[in-house]
Amino acid sequence: MGSGMSRDGKTLIIGSCIFFAIACILLPFTILCGKTNGGLARIMIIMSAFCCWLFWILVFMSQMNPLIKPEKIESEAGCTIQ
Repeated sequence: MGSGMSRDGKTLIIGSCIFFAIACILLPFTILCGKTNGGLARIMIIMSAFCCWLFWILVFMSQMNPLIKPEKIESEAGCTIQ
């Protein structure tokens, strides 16, 4: 028996953890040691990483249940509505 979580759900969790570990924890503190505007640069890196992650997660989730083709709905008047 499975754990109840789909493969896509596990991919979201693992991918998010790896991304946040690299982009929000390791990257800002290793690159910007001792810079004068280090705090501002760290916030900019973290915010841009969050926006990239948000875009990735929205695209990934939209492909989990894709719309294969539009369905035509016949109205009572006989017109086709798409």
